[in-house]
Amino acid sequence: MKRRNSLNNSGVLVYLICLLGLVFLYFLFRDVDWNVTTSLNTIIDINSVLIPLIVSVLVLVRFPSKKNYIFLFIGIGFLGATILDAYDSIMTTMVLEELPESQYGSFFTWGWFASRLFLSVFIFLSYVLTELRKIHGKVAEVSEPVVYALGWILLLAAFIFLGFVDFPQAYIYTSVVSRPYELLAGMFFLLSFIGYLKKGDWRNSNFEFWVIISLLISFMGQVMFMAFSKELFDPMYYLAELAKIISYLVVLVAIIADVFTLFKEAVRNEKRLEIQNIKLRSAMNELEAKSHKLMLNMEKIKKQSEELKRLHLVVENTSDHIIITDNEGTILYANKAAVQISGYTKEEIIFSNPKLWGGRMPTQYYEDLWDTIKIKKKEYTGEFVNRKKNGEIFIEEITITPILDDNNNVQYFVAIGRDVTQFKAIENVKSEFISLVSHQLKTPISTIRWYTEAMIQGDMGDMSDLQKEALQTVYSSSARMANLIQIFLHVSKIEMGSFRYEPEPLNIAEEIRKVENKLKVNLERKNMEVEIKEDAQLPLVDYDANLLDVIIQNLFSNAIKYSDENTKIEITVKKIGNNIEIIMKDQGCGIPQDQHAKIFSKMFRADNAKQIDPNGTGLGLYIVKKILDKTGGEIAFKSEEDVGTTFFIKLPIRRKSDKIRELKEGI
Repeated sequence: MKRRNSLNNSGVLVYLICLLGLVFLYFLFRDVDWNVTTSLNTIIDINSVLIPLIVSVLVLVRFPSKKNYIFLFIGIGFLGATILDAYDSIMTTMVLEELPESQYGSFFTWGWFASRLFLSVFIFLSYVLTELRKIHGKVAEVSEPVVYALGWILLLAAFIFLGFVDFPQAYIYTSVVSRPYELLAGMFFLLSFIGYLKKGDWRNSNFEFWVIISLLISFMGQVMFMAFSKELFDPMYYLAELAKIISYLVVLVAIIADVFTLFKEAVRNEKRLEIQNIKLRSAMNELEAKSHKLMLNMEKIKKQSEELKRLHLVVENTSDHIIITDNEGTILYANKAAVQISGYTKEEIIFSNPKLWGGRMPTQYYEDLWDTIKIKKKEYTGEFVNRKKNGEIFIEEITITPILDDNNNVQYFVAIGRDVTQFKAIENVKSEFISLVSHQLKTPISTIRWYTEAMIQGDMGDMSDLQKEALQTVYSSSARMANLIQIFLHVSKIEMGSFRYEPEPLNIAEEIRKVENKLKVNLERKNMEVEIKEDAQLPLVDYDANLLDVIIQNLFSNAIKYSDENTKIEITVKKIGNNIEIIMKDQGCGIPQDQHAKIFSKMFRADNAKQIDPNGTGLGLYIVKKILDKTGGEIAFKSEEDVGTTFFIKLPIRRKSDKIRELKEGI
């Protein structure tokens, strides 16, 4: 852009210099008395004929290679001007010398006028018809014969005027402008100059750049010099002749520059062609080598094809349902099991969406799924409640894996599912049985604890130390049993989907302090310090108080249980975006690096945790993870063995009513 602006500015500067130079010449020579020799006059006449002849030939030869009508009109204009100038020179030299000076001067004067008018009209037509063609397309196009015919007609009219018409008075001495009719050709030169300048192609075309300079010189020669010439062969006359020859030379430079540009382009094209030929030969050699390599690989491809057929046979007939989709979820392939499980035909499944038999889970569930496989590009495993074509509800355990290309962009998804309806029914029966037994055991266990505690405190009479020690053992065992029953109840509610989710505005820091008070005895027993930090003006969180208590109490209990005496638990509560983050850091035994992936698994316990407390259930973190997953929360951790563990919990601050309803339905 900067280079183009620089060219524009330099071009305008050249035009201004030419204009100022011509004005300067006018004022310098208008009152000078010249004595021009016959030989100089002859040289001027010869150049007036020879230069435009060369220009016309070069321009008309250039026209077929570019088919630019500017070349055609300018070429014919210069050719006509050449013929008229030649005719004028011959007639004034050989035929009219014997005529009176008044007739001789009139022929000379009107011959000049005819030549300049012919050229100015054709240059103006070159601009007008080019612009019309831009606007109207081929409708405004003029054929070459028509242009040549127009040239010959105007040339014939000029000859008729010069040969058979009585010339009007050549000079009008009573007027400020001695030769006012010269202004007509000057007007056409001026209109052409303005048109070409406005058209703007001079910025990129050397030819049009020089043509504009020629038009400026021609206009000034007509209007400032020849129009003010008071007699034949006066200084203004010769300045006009000189301006005409210079304008011819400028166009000659223009066409030579254009031809030279064309020549350079041809040379560049030849070099490009040579390079392309080299590349083509190289490509042919490479293609030949690849063809040979392809022939060598044909047998290998054939074997791979047979292997693919066997693989397809296995996939098609496996008992698990398998579907492949594009990166937007449109199904491209489904095996027989998918047809059998869903009840839809393969034709109905292909190019449809898994919503054909799905779409019964909460919206948040599908959003989390899509975020995992499409945005995070990770594998997702989960259970889905779906409906067959006949309306029967079934449960599937599905693993969805994104297939990535070399640029790590998702191309396909492969989903492998298994109907676990019967298994889930058995699991529900088991969970219901555990829940029933737990509820039935809860009351007698509580009764045992109350009476044992009363006996230990002496409410039922004095007892010996041995009796109190035995009762203390009964009390501790019943407490552990009550805690175990509570854990079983949580697990059964999670697996049966019978959790009640009743969100209410909660102050998270206050809820954490409530749990701390519940565990105060345990903290004091190990002389542990708890530090709770919270951001100022923390917003309330819409969450279920009972579920939050379960989450915090599990993490808090683990931090106490697996930490040494005289250590510290740091809890930070802060707002991050639209979430409240709870960070709980302990100085406990930590989790071995190779067991991080299993820490939220059901009934899993790290090896070092088993050594500290052999009686743990391995259900605490499982319960925490399940509750957060089902309520839109998140949990993560970092841990180093023998250093400590830090848990990170995120809870959404606010939910819209429809999101709360979906969470309730999901739980």
